[in-house]
Amino acid sequence: RDYKVTGVQTCALPISMQWFRRRWRDAYTYGALLGVCGFLCAFPIHEGRWQYGAWDFNILIDAGWRQMLGQVPFVDFVTTNPPGFNLGIKYAFEWFGVSWDANLYFSALFACVTFLWMYWLMVRLSLGRLAAMAVAFAIECAAMLTLCFWWYNNSTLILAAVFFLSCLLYATQSRSIPTQASYLVSLTLLSLMKPNIAGVSIAGGVVLLLVVTERKIDRKSTRLNSSHLVIS
Repeated sequence: RDYKVTGVQTCALPISMQWFRRRWRDAYTYGALLGVCGFLCAFPIHEGRWQYGAWDFNILIDAGWRQMLGQVPFVDFVTTNPPGFNLGIKYAFEWFGVSWDANLYFSALFACVTFLWMYWLMVRLSLGRLAAMAVAFAIECAAMLTLCFWWYNNSTLILAAVFFLSCLLYATQSRSIPTQASYLVSLTLLSLMKPNIAGVSIAGGVVLLLVVTERKIDRKSTRLNSSHLVIS
């Protein structure tokens, strides 16, 4: 009986998915994206007010406050923070005021922008809209929503995911201007983040592109050689 039930469920799942896709509209997609972005804004702001790690998280406040006073990291004060992390808290204080909530607002904005960015990349990679939305949301939950504030670990992981997706898209659509812009912007932002994560991610992306490029060159050379033989 269990086998029969499993077989019926297996057959019913594709049918139900086809029915759901036929009735899905673009307006539903925009509404779902808006709802997810609303959740990504509300959750970090609410949950981020219930935790503060004293000295460890004081690194965040200290770096931001020093920059508000006009001090320059690595010049006026010693810091081991990555440049992107320092810039993040600086802009958070400049845009939303000097308070703990400022970094929560900035984290929420960062989560929404990167969520839409990853969704767009995965849709361009021919992934279904619902699947792209679910995967992008899962990545945000695993990184940003586990901390709910601006920090150098979760932000670097998110940008690494964006850069990897940009590399995949660049490998297939290298002549597209939006694809090139996504690759360059994600590479620039990731290079400013935590080195032990960003360095490995950038190296992996470069190797991936080199391998794909070599295969394309081999294919082109094979086509040129075959056409030369035909002409001969």
